Amino acid sequence: MKHDESILEAEVVEIDGVAVEPRPAVDSRNGGQKRRMDWHGWQGKIRVLDKRWMPLWIVLGVIAVILLLTVGLLVAVFAFIIWVLKAILRAIFSVFTVSDQTLNRRS
Repeated sequence: MKHDESILEAEVVEIDGVAVEPRPAVDSRNGGQKRRMDWHGWQGKIRVLDKRWMPLWIVLGVIAVILLLTVGLLVAVFAFIIWVLKAILRAIFSVFTVSDQTLNRRS
């Protein structure tokens, strides 16, 4: 079988009954302006969430709330442990320190 090096080009006119718009050639001098103009078509669509994605947003929201509650609980437990340790250390050091009442009794 002989290797055929010819290049076949075809123009797609229609796919599944929908006409395909040809891609405009991008001018290197005006490429940045074209990219900026592409985003202007998204302005109204980004603010409105698609209803098909609502279950995903609900699941992600539940996960975010669970993570926030978990982090908050860990911070509260850590603060409680520090509070208990400070109270224990204060009680231990109060045994070895001399208070004003002790000084008044001795004099």
